[in-house]
Amino acid sequence: MLTNSNDRNIIVEFFSDVILTAFTSNASLLIPPDGTNDREHIEQVIKSEYSKQHGDVYNFMPTDEELAIKKKLAQDEKAAETEAILEKEKVKLIEEEEMTLNKRKEDALKRIDKLKKEESVQLEQLSEPLREYMQIHIVPTVTEALIEICKVMPDDPVDYMAEYLFSRSEDVPVS
Repeated sequence: MLTNSNDRNIIVEFFSDVILTAFTSNASLLIPPDGTNDREHIEQVIKSEYSKQHGDVYNFMPTDEELAIKKKLAQDEKAAETEAILEKEKVKLIEEEEMTLNKRKEDALKRIDKLKKEESVQLEQLSEPLREYMQIHIVPTVTEALIEICKVMPDDPVDYMAEYLFSRSEDVPVS
């Protein structure tokens, strides 16, 4: 990019000199051979004259191939970044799903524990009358039967206990 008029003047002078030199030294150089483009031929003449006077021409601007490679690298980099972002989002989504699943499991376990406690309390309440009946009417009779078996030492303690409980069953009030 030309920044000031001095740079522009140098370039204009150079091309004017090259063209004038080409005309004056060998005007046949500017006539294109058969089948070539006038513009291409003139560009070749200008490049060759510049090379004779100042050395080889160097293009410090990137070539089309370099630009294409650079563009492809940028696209690949952008695609990689996009893929990385998508992968991060996927991992984040999986983590969120795991957290939600774990929370649901914890909530389910809490509900199960609560139900167990409630059932336990309910069973205690429902079994209270049965326990009370057993303490009043059954346990004393069975205890007496076991003590009697220990004293008598019968040959068949099971049969003896059955006979004893059967004889005492008439003493237990029916409710």
